[in-house]
Amino acid sequence: MPGLLSATTSGADAAQRVTLLLRDEGSILSFVMSATSGSSESNAVHCLHISTGALSNNVAQTLADFVACPPPSLALTHLQIDDAEDFLGSHRDLVRVFARLTTIRHLSLGGVGERSRALLQRMTIGLVSADLEMLPEDDAGIARTNNNPIKLLHGSQDSLHLLFGKRCDIRSPRDAPYRERFPFVRIIKLEHLHLPVTADYVRVFPDLARLCISVPDEVKDRVLGPNYRAYAEYRNVNIMAQLDEGSWNSLEACSATLDDHFLLGLTCPVTKLRISGNYMNTAMLRAVLSNACPEYLGFRWFDANILSPQFATVLSRSYIAQLRCLEFTLCLGGVLQPDQVNVGVMLDTTIKAISSLSIRSFGLFLGSYLRSDSNPSRRYTEPLCEAERYLLGLDVTAVAQRIKDAVPGLEVVAIAIFNHRARPFVCAKLGVGLYPADAVESTPLKTADSFT
Repeated sequence: MPGLLSATTSGADAAQRVTLLLRDEGSILSFVMSATSGSSESNAVHCLHISTGALSNNVAQTLADFVACPPPSLALTHLQIDDAEDFLGSHRDLVRVFARLTTIRHLSLGGVGERSRALLQRMTIGLVSADLEMLPEDDAGIARTNNNPIKLLHGSQDSLHLLFGKRCDIRSPRDAPYRERFPFVRIIKLEHLHLPVTADYVRVFPDLARLCISVPDEVKDRVLGPNYRAYAEYRNVNIMAQLDEGSWNSLEACSATLDDHFLLGLTCPVTKLRISGNYMNTAMLRAVLSNACPEYLGFRWFDANILSPQFATVLSRSYIAQLRCLEFTLCLGGVLQPDQVNVGVMLDTTIKAISSLSIRSFGLFLGSYLRSDSNPSRRYTEPLCEAERYLLGLDVTAVAQRIKDAVPGLEVVAIAIFNHRARPFVCAKLGVGLYPADAVESTPLKTADSFT
């Protein structure tokens, strides 16, 4: 298909599914002509990615006519539209014809506004996955209605499995508890979210397995301020609602910043608990761990100062007795100045902190962000600081063995250095193959692979 960019998906579905990117009006016209003629290339397309923005009226009319009556051989199952409002606003029929596509099961919309909401509400088939990036709303009351995926996806209650979103407001409308239920949703990832109302999540998604949320700092600052007591009161409301109405029996995984975990106030066990940095408050951490009782605990994107004596004390408590795997991904110098990072002391502190744990697996991944000069053009000309020089000569295999020797019962160790200015990615792994790939003990090995 001349003028079109297509990419075959990787993995087991590669032979069955091809993604086609339509990035300008020419590629749209070429695709319509090819599909109308019944070419084998167009028949192979299952994923359509539209990234054109607004179209001219003639091209939009041509596309609308085609989508209104697509050839039977074209079976689109995945649809992604960037800048959906501009695109759908190109012609009055686009919302109607795309809403009537009966083969779409996976939908991704960027810039969801009035027209995109109309598309979602008029769709006649149930989606399996939805990824919705909402346009910002200045009025919080309007956002609570307009940017609510639970209401917008009302017609997919019996089919939806995956929900992803940005700038969504998932709180139930005031004085109107949710009647919607999405019994098959297993994975939720929501960014730029409002403060979480945990009981709503439990009520609407009763069989949830994995939850990942992110609440902007400006939202928390505006609603709660800097007062720890306000955070604690909000958390208690969420906990009491779960005690009154019930919670999940357990979650496979939950990922968030520490203060977002704290606000969620989960009362159920969480097998894999991931905490993103760089904010650390040991009182919050104790509260979160005592309820979650994780078997895997990962700290991501913290700086070297996370490993304080107070933090080490939290790791010594009984509420992590069931912990089998501990993992750190640190951005050294991400917050601290280069002269504040002493890698040797950090390693000694780490080993001392974990030496009494009954863990089987441990990962330590050190990202080097140790530049005093923020100008990217001088990334490779500024002399290495002391911490960078230490990392340059660090024997990661020796460090891995040292940690293994210091922690009784430890069987899997993964150590890696990434993003260093003068050293390529380097990794040491001990205990490869001792545990199945889906066991929490294997998580550090998989994390190490993800940096390559």
